[in-house]
Amino acid sequence: MNEKEFAVWKRRQEEDIIRLRRESDALRRESAEIRRESDARMAKLDKRFGGYIDTESARLEDDFYDALCAAGKIGGDKLEEVYVRVEVRRDGISAGEYDLICINGGKIFVGEIKHKLTAEKVREFGAEKLRQYGKYFPATARGKKILGMVGGAQIDETAAKTARKMGMYILRLQKNHKLKVEAPK
Repeated sequence: MNEKEFAVWKRRQEEDIIRLRRESDALRRESAEIRRESDARMAKLDKRFGGYIDTESARLEDDFYDALCAAGKIGGDKLEEVYVRVEVRRDGISAGEYDLICINGGKIFVGEIKHKLTAEKVREFGAEKLRQYGKYFPATARGKKILGMVGGAQIDETAAKTARKMGMYILRLQKNHKLKVEAPK
């Protein structure tokens, strides 16, 4: 390759680099626009469904709620009230959510439902949400025994052992959508 051919080749390479940079910049702008549109659509969905984009979790919580209402009791305790997805708000800001709350006279059953219930999730629930129930709902909790219950589509054995050790009820949905309740010993 002589000097003239090299100069032509070099110029073409530089032109290709400039063209590729322009195309890359255009793709980056297009990608940013798509991301903005996607974020806007997600925000609309979030607003439309009240913050419950995770419909699978909500559906599972609803299944446990329906089963509890149909059973009308936990162990030998007749249920007077059953609530699902109770949001805690402090100073207008969401402080969390209780998946299930069941009330029977002198007892309040507070529940955590997970797709896959693990020992770690059971411990977190017992150490945080269950202990704070009386703080968030002092009028309801006053003079009542607060009991924990955990359930899931999949419950590994270490999660069940941890729940038993912590004195929690274990809720299992059967194939016929009936509830199987294991009371603490």
